[in-house]
Amino acid sequence: METRNTIRKRRTTRKYLPKDVSISSVFEVLDCGRWAPTGKGAQAWEFILVKETKHKKQLAEIAEQAWVSSAPILIVLCVNLDRAKFFVKEHTEEGVLIEAGAVAQNIMLAARDIGIASAFVGFFNRTELRKNLNCPEDVLPVGIISLGYPAEISDSKRAPLLSFIHVEEFGKPWQGKLPDKFAKKWSGNELLKLFS
Repeated sequence: METRNTIRKRRTTRKYLPKDVSISSVFEVLDCGRWAPTGKGAQAWEFILVKETKHKKQLAEIAEQAWVSSAPILIVLCVNLDRAKFFVKEHTEEGVLIEAGAVAQNIMLAARDIGIASAFVGFFNRTELRKNLNCPEDVLPVGIISLGYPAEISDSKRAPLLSFIHVEEFGKPWQGKLPDKFAKKWSGNELLKLFS
């Protein structure tokens, strides 16, 4: 699949078929994750794989997202702050959190490319999750990525590209002509209109 099509066809999936994801597929997407950009080569990420039903239910409770336990496998993406500090020295936590976002996106796009659905959960009690996963103090859980074969594929809408573009400074809109495919009017979430 062409990269741009993969990006545009990725969807957050919360309903999965009761079908295992092969370990070779899991390792394939993790391998793509580790090729994300990383400051000074720190590669300050850790992956915890969770497959046991009981453990998935615990993570779902911590995340307050019941559907999480229905995924065949969960990847808990963590950052290793000690490793990052060794390489980067300053702005460490902020930097590795940004890098973790790139890792997560690589994983989800690679999964989509091989026909596996995913979702990212980033809001949860980090202290509780760290304790549940027996993480040392320097290892911070950043997100839970669910992987599985989709039971349904949801539609997704995005605001027009121009809603987000500023020229030279914030608030100055693009004034030039646009290619037709980028000149579409709003067709998205009503709530997002409040912020545009």
